[in-house]
Amino acid sequence: MLNGTDGSLNPPFVKKDQKLWLFSSDICRSAYLIYDKEYKYQNIKLYRFVVPPELYANVSMNPDNAGFCTPTIANCLPGGLLNGSSCQQGAPVVFSLPHFLYADQVVHDMVGGMNPSKEEHQILFDAEPLTGASFFVDKRVQINIDTKPYPEISFLKDFPKSFFPILWLNESASATDKVVHDFKHQVQTPQTAATAVEYGLLSIGVLLVIVMIFVLIRRRQVTAPLKLNINEKTTDETKPLLSGTT
Repeated sequence: MLNGTDGSLNPPFVKKDQKLWLFSSDICRSAYLIYDKEYKYQNIKLYRFVVPPELYANVSMNPDNAGFCTPTIANCLPGGLLNGSSCQQGAPVVFSLPHFLYADQVVHDMVGGMNPSKEEHQILFDAEPLTGASFFVDKRVQINIDTKPYPEISFLKDFPKSFFPILWLNESASATDKVVHDFKHQVQTPQTAATAVEYGLLSIGVLLVIVMIFVLIRRRQVTAPLKLNINEKTTDETKPLLSGTT
């Protein structure tokens, strides 16, 4: 099943607990990224998503990867490797992350000189959570050849079994200063203005309620003594009048 986009577009309202799916035509499979950290770039909040190690794990660690064991599950490769022969016209191509990042130790024992680094060799995607816009994307892949002994060829009959690195690629994209400026002007500024208006109207509403309560309290305090004075005055004036009539 194919999931995800090419990484340039994503749905808005990105959450930290969701998976972002993308499809890589280079390795002929879908992959997902999980939340790694939050940071700010030029006062813009970004969420970093990375491809987790379990995506490359062997079948014993991640049974979902059994579908990539071609042609049968008996052909499963060690963790950190992906058989690419099916989408490369049968060529003995094996994909991995650069320097065999997240690969099993048996793979590192086959090839010397590898220095995997998560910061330098992982696949990452930095998204703005409100719009889902991509600000930074690093897609990295290493191309290896599945080598083995060939008894019918004299100089290859003792060739060791290994996964020989050929090259690794780093396809990167980043937002330019103009894109950052346009984003701030078209997204952040209206959002800040709307928030300011919202809180301003709320403050005015609270102030009006307080003023109305104060006016009601003052009105009751003023009218209550007047009623008492009127009653006392009426009582004092009627007493002499009634007594004179009697």
